[in-house]
Amino acid sequence: MHSGLSLYLEAIGISIKWGLLLTAPALLLGRRARIPYLVLWPYLALIETVEAVARFAYGMSLDGDWLMIVCASSASEMREFFGQFSWPGIAITAVCLAAATFAGLAFFHRRQYPATSKFSIGMGALLCTPFVLFNLILSSPICAGNEMMFTFLPLDTIHNYALYSDIARTVHSPRLPPAETASKERIDETLGVIAIGESATRSHWHLYGYERPTTPMMDSLRGELVVFKDVRAVHSTTGKSLRDVFTEASRDNPDEARSTFSQQCAAAGYRCELFSAQSRWGRWEGVETMLFAGCAVKHYLAEQKRSSRRVFDDALVKPVAESIQSNAPPGKIVFLHLMGSHAPPGRRYPSGRSVYPRHEGDIPPGVADSSSIKAIRANHYDNSIAYTDFVLGELLDMMKSLKRPSFFVYFSDHGETPLAPHWRDASSPDIFAVPMIVWLSPEYRARNPEVASAIESIAAKPVCLDELMHVFRILALLDPASLLGKH
Repeated sequence: MHSGLSLYLEAIGISIKWGLLLTAPALLLGRRARIPYLVLWPYLALIETVEAVARFAYGMSLDGDWLMIVCASSASEMREFFGQFSWPGIAITAVCLAAATFAGLAFFHRRQYPATSKFSIGMGALLCTPFVLFNLILSSPICAGNEMMFTFLPLDTIHNYALYSDIARTVHSPRLPPAETASKERIDETLGVIAIGESATRSHWHLYGYERPTTPMMDSLRGELVVFKDVRAVHSTTGKSLRDVFTEASRDNPDEARSTFSQQCAAAGYRCELFSAQSRWGRWEGVETMLFAGCAVKHYLAEQKRSSRRVFDDALVKPVAESIQSNAPPGKIVFLHLMGSHAPPGRRYPSGRSVYPRHEGDIPPGVADSSSIKAIRANHYDNSIAYTDFVLGELLDMMKSLKRPSFFVYFSDHGETPLAPHWRDASSPDIFAVPMIVWLSPEYRARNPEVASAIESIAAKPVCLDELMHVFRILALLDPASLLGKH
């Protein structure tokens, strides 16, 4: 997290660079700049203020993804998101931009507009220099170009709204793919649980080589797990990531969604249920709600807990247990959406489950000072990973006791960057390196040996999240295992 001083300096720097850039037309174009100036300045000033907010929190550049982020978030999540900002820093940014705006408006409302000359044109060009240098030195040419393209933000937003609308059309008029489903008997006896992690990067999982023992439960079950070595997220936001996981859409073909996986399972005869530790936009349909349109039950933990006491992912264990312990047909596919390590991770686990620091002077890997803000952030993040490991262990213990053909999948939608200045630095590989594990019961392996063999055969290969639909369909016996190699 930025220190207070550096945050203020960056806020002032952003304001100055934009103030000078948007004053440049006065010197470059003179009186001819009046109309475009009055039209563009308020828009760009507002956009840059929002850009400053996004950058201070997560280091994210502003683009049309904001719409998908809002559509995939709840009101409580948005409050939590904005609660992380340094309001004094944001206030300084807003005040500087407002002052520059008013100064510019007053300048352009003079009775005699400035005339252009070689000197004024030269000075106008110089006013653009801080903007260019700020982005090239502190950011990158790509980000500099992105800021210059703010005028195209409405077009990018329209494109993202089209993607959101495409999901809505998909849900209400699904085009189900042809499927060589297993017999009704095999479907009726099958139980599948798909747990969606939140903001977990595999570089902080001991199961993947992290120095701290953050995953003791998964470590103890390693011999029973299929651990995928190289799974990559394709987006840094939940809405787009889950869209590509649970529909036919992909990174390369975002408008190819034809149906949701839950709808496909329901059509095959499964009873689908969703248990989510996250909340939703009241009666409005967000991306998550629509992606699980095939679920007969949607249990949102935030709606079930009316008290002001914070609830955690383990509160899902009891309702999930009540659901999966019924052996009556039809077969069942249960989706779990955890809060996991969603920023701020210090709010994702109860204080009694705090593990790190284990002792005074316990320093997270990659951190030099145990008392630094970076160490505090890493400790919170590691605690959230350890807590997720505990919840997954509870779920697997329940499933093992059923003695039923069943499978369990855990993956994360994207990662986070606890050691970076921002929780979600989209330029970091940690954002896209996510964990994924599969557990198959002995009964499932005996009943479907070809599926177990196919899943194990790809565990060491690179897999992107937008390819998981094929894995899920084979695990749920909707497609023959032989198709996995082709995909």
